[in-house]
Amino acid sequence: MSKICGFIILRKPDKNFDKEGRGAFLPNAPKIDEIYYGGVDRMPWFELDEGFFSKELPDQLTILRKEIRISNPDSSDFKLLFDLSKVVSVLDYSNQYDDINEIIVLQSDTLQEAKGSFDCDAEIKWLGADVYCQGYGSLIREGIFTKPSAFSDFSNMINKFGLVNLNNENIDNYIQHYLKISKNQNLEAIPSSGDIDIIKLGRIL
Repeated sequence: MSKICGFIILRKPDKNFDKEGRGAFLPNAPKIDEIYYGGVDRMPWFELDEGFFSKELPDQLTILRKEIRISNPDSSDFKLLFDLSKVVSVLDYSNQYDDINEIIVLQSDTLQEAKGSFDCDAEIKWLGADVYCQGYGSLIREGIFTKPSAFSDFSNMINKFGLVNLNNENIDNYIQHYLKISKNQNLEAIPSSGDIDIIKLGRIL
């Protein structure tokens, strides 16, 4: 068993875009060569929210959507579910027309402090880690996937899942490099005092 902080439904890396181009999400999935960004800064619970606001969401899922918000009273950017059977029901609804979403498990010290953790009985394939600043977003998506030429010294950090390999010794150097060049490179400005978290992502097998 693995300790996790919860489950979340995210758009699959190559489907991580809003085809309607409404501005809240990216019009194109972030990509370097043939590798798509696979971190936490993807479209979360998208079809669940779309169904709710269009008033097409089934009553049971409307209740579950409310439960997600009530069970995440902390200030974290992430709204997690803690029951795999419930998240599977959301995935079934979200993928009823196309296989564009996936269930991801998250684990980090910061998330554990905010939400707690629990043993997951399901088998998990750990994919890697993302570097995330609460309130701002992923330094991986906003950095190397936005302007790879500015992070050429870190190109070998990204694995085939569009994440940083777990326990990569170069993560701290990457963070410092991002903070140093973000203003001049017109990247998302992350305050040096920001709450930067290393979040592990896994996929249920």
